[in-house]
Amino acid sequence: MNRDQVARMREKAAPPAKPIRADKVNTGPIQRGSEPDPVLQPMVEREGIRRGELKDNLPHLLAAFYNAKETGELGLMKGQVKKIIFFESGFPVFALSNLVADRLGQFLVRAGKIDEQTMRQAADEASSKKQRTGDVLIQMGALNEEERLYYIGQQIKSILYSVFAWEEGVFTLSFQAMARKEAIKLDIHPANLIMRGVKKLYKPERLKRLMPQSARPTPSRDPSFNLSDVELQAWEAHLLPRCDGSRSVAQLVKLAGKPENDVLGTLVALASLRVLDLR
Repeated sequence: MNRDQVARMREKAAPPAKPIRADKVNTGPIQRGSEPDPVLQPMVEREGIRRGELKDNLPHLLAAFYNAKETGELGLMKGQVKKIIFFESGFPVFALSNLVADRLGQFLVRAGKIDEQTMRQAADEASSKKQRTGDVLIQMGALNEEERLYYIGQQIKSILYSVFAWEEGVFTLSFQAMARKEAIKLDIHPANLIMRGVKKLYKPERLKRLMPQSARPTPSRDPSFNLSDVELQAWEAHLLPRCDGSRSVAQLVKLAGKPENDVLGTLVALASLRVLDLR
C-alpha cells in the first residue's frame, strides 16, 4: 500500500469518533489505566474499510499508518482468532485479542507473577463480581497498581508481536478522526516493532523465501522509515553499508560472521522497513 492509496482511502474513511484523551504508558513510569477486554466485537462491514490477505503484508500495513500519520484500526483475523491493533497519529498504541491465552491472568502465569490457582480464583471472582481480573488481583494482594499497569503494557506488546508469526489470514484497515479511548497507550516506534517482530517471529523457511541467497540488497530510494529511527546492533550497523547492491545475500551472511538466520532476519526486517530493496 503506497501513500496515494492511503490518501484515497482516507477520503472515504468512516465518520469521526468522539474526541478522547489518554496518557502514554511504557515500561517506565506508569499512569493509571485499564486492561484489555478479551472479548472483541465482530468486525462489521462499513464504508472506508480496506480488506485484503495478510500474507507477508503486516510490516507494510504498519508502515502505511506511520507514513500517513493516521489514526485508526488494523483488524487481523485467522480462522476464529481476532486481534486488533489501534493507532494514533501513525503509532501503534493499543491491542486486543479474543484468545484466552492473551488474557491478563494467563499472561501473568506465563510471566511467573502468579500461579494457576491464583489466576483461577481471580477469574472466578471477576466473573461473579463483574470486575476486571486486574482489579480483583489487586484486591487479593497479588498485584499492586504499578505492577498491574506494567504487566498490562507487556501484555499488549505480546499481542502486537504475536501477529508477526501469522503467514495467513485477512486484514481490515480503517482510518478514524479520533483515537480509541484507552487510559493505557504504548510508546513504541513502529520501525522497532517491525524490526523485533520480524527477527523474533519469522521462521527460518519464511526468511529464506523472502531473502533468496542470490538476491542483492541495495539501499531503497523511498524508505518507509528514517534509518535514525531504527535500533541496530553493532554488527547490523557494520553490515548495512555493505548492502550496496554489489554483494549477494549469501556473501553478506558470510561477511557478517553471524548465524545465517540472524543475518536473514535482519535483512528481511530492513527490507520490510524499505530501508533496503532487493534486486
